[in-house]
Amino acid sequence: MLLVAGNLRATSLGTAYIRYSGLGAWGVGSATFSPTGYPSYSTGSVYAGAYTFETDLTRPRTGRGLNLSATFGGFCVDLTQWARAQYELYDIVPLAEAPRTTLQGAEPMGDTRAKLLENLWYLHYKSAWVDGGPYTADQKREAEAFAAAVWEIAFEEGDDLNILTGTMVASGIEDGELANDWLENLNADGLKSSLYGVVHDTYQDYVILIPVEDTDEVIPEPITMAGMLMGVAALGRYLRGRKGRAAAEAPACRSPGMKEGEA
Repeated sequence: MLLVAGNLRATSLGTAYIRYSGLGAWGVGSATFSPTGYPSYSTGSVYAGAYTFETDLTRPRTGRGLNLSATFGGFCVDLTQWARAQYELYDIVPLAEAPRTTLQGAEPMGDTRAKLLENLWYLHYKSAWVDGGPYTADQKREAEAFAAAVWEIAFEEGDDLNILTGTMVASGIEDGELANDWLENLNADGLKSSLYGVVHDTYQDYVILIPVEDTDEVIPEPITMAGMLMGVAALGRYLRGRKGRAAAEAPACRSPGMKEGEA
């Protein structure tokens, strides 16, 4: 099932107004996606690392959106669209049905990849990557490697998960060997975290953790209703980088003019 704007839609498990609020631990890398039968796409230099978000608790939330805290962290799983610093209505979807990307040739990650990503998160994600910093060199290196591993799981077409080969290649990652070590030892049947996709037609999609009770029952709502509310907003401004530095919104964790090694 191909999930693109204006095409088939994922199953909504809830909605919430959220915004990108800044970066956690991060480095600089790039991703090249070469899907079978489609032209290759390269991101150029982009942020590779953890994002931070805020939830507008004063506006209506539904389903899993009710479980979102005021602030939380996550990782980008959208290689073409832009982060958004203003509150927008996002859909929360099963991880297997994310991302909702406009990238030509890309499809949602599916059940097996979703389980691998949940296992990666359970084993290696560190909440210290989004605790406000300052972040150590090791934390930046680890979060950068983690982001590359997330991209690999979400977009690689082949069975061999390696950030240096295949249809999804991540380069400029400070510790690509660490990312590949993590990927090599994942187990779809292993322990997992409760991850979800946070998706939008116009802006970046993310993978996030939403702690919920296993007994919670959420009735999916028609995603088309949320889509009517979202619309297509003009690109505004968003905060890039550290402690109040402002920059234009940027696609795929990217900032125009970012220099390699800026982290």
